[in-house]
Amino acid sequence: MNRPPEPPKPVRSFVPIFLAAMVLTSGVGVLSFLTLGFFGVIIAVGLALALVIAFQYVVWGRWLMQYLQRQEQQRDKEQRDQARQ
Repeated sequence: MNRPPEPPKPVRSFVPIFLAAMVLTSGVGVLSFLTLGFFGVIIAVGLALALVIAFQYVVWGRWLMQYLQRQEQQRDKEQRDQARQ
């Protein structure tokens, strides 16, 4: 059977991300200026909280998962070796 041709893959571009970052930076700058710097403190606290959350994700989410997967694979291998004997 003939397959229909696959659609072309979309071109990945950083332009939308760059534009969103520019708009976000401009918005933070305007709000910080209008509130005499108070909004900047709120953003700094939010970024600090996001960094703590990201650190916890990396430590407990990824590293621990990889460690547990290695242990499970090793335990499975030992069980298979024992079953063969």
